[in-house]
Amino acid sequence: ITITNVTPGDGESNDQLINSVRVNSLSENIIQTDNINISFVRQGNGSYNITIEYTLEENTNGIANLQLIVEDNANRGETTTTKEFKVNVVPVDDAPFIIDQFGESKYRKSKA
Repeated sequence: ITITNVTPGDGESNDQLINSVRVNSLSENIIQTDNINISFVRQGNGSYNITIEYTLEENTNGIANLQLIVEDNANRGETTTTKEFKVNVVPVDDAPFIIDQFGESKYRKSKA
């Protein structure tokens, strides 16, 4: 997920900086907070692009609620903005498999 043109403070001053960006998962059963990576890059106009990458928990689907927290140095102090957004994880049609008594997967290919 990439969020573009995020401006610190009121967006009027080029000397304001984003200090930190965090994302918390509110749906740990689908996306765990520890499996979220964030990068943010300042653009020439003073705005930032924030990129969020995540790894899904295995065999999950549904709506994952994430919370984006951005802190900047506006107004000679730190200002925090929090926004929540949703990620729709659709089910994948995986091939069925059976686990034998030894815990090994046994795949059965269908005839084409």
